Amino acid sequence: MDHIDRFGSSLKSILEAAIEIRDRQKNYRYSTIVAIAKEYINQHYSDVGLCLANVASHVKITPNYLSSILSQETGESFIEYLTRIRITKALELLNTTNMRVTDIAFAVGYQDSNYFSKIFHRITGETPSQARR
Repeated sequence: MDHIDRFGSSLKSILEAAIEIRDRQKNYRYSTIVAIAKEYINQHYSDVGLCLANVASHVKITPNYLSSILSQETGESFIEYLTRIRITKALELLNTTNMRVTDIAFAVGYQDSNYFSKIFHRITGETPSQARR
């Protein structure tokens, strides 16, 4: 009976180790996909047509799957992540250039400068003009 108990205990330890390895590899795979997706977003944030489907196609997974793992890894939805990147870049341009707000809106991927200003204010609590000062 003692041999059976030791065998069962050893088998349980082996299975737990195998599950842990599997989970680490799965998480690493997700991290790699998310890192590639984030890099693509960071390089293409100024593209007006950038959308979840474009990014998902780039990393060769479905948009729903990308949305799920992106929010798990970053705590943000795709649109929240993209918006944060665009607003961060807009802040940089406001602080380092004399570009007009309209031109900055276009430069960071917004077709409508009024919509850009609305989003900018919602995220930062300031208008683009206030942020520039």
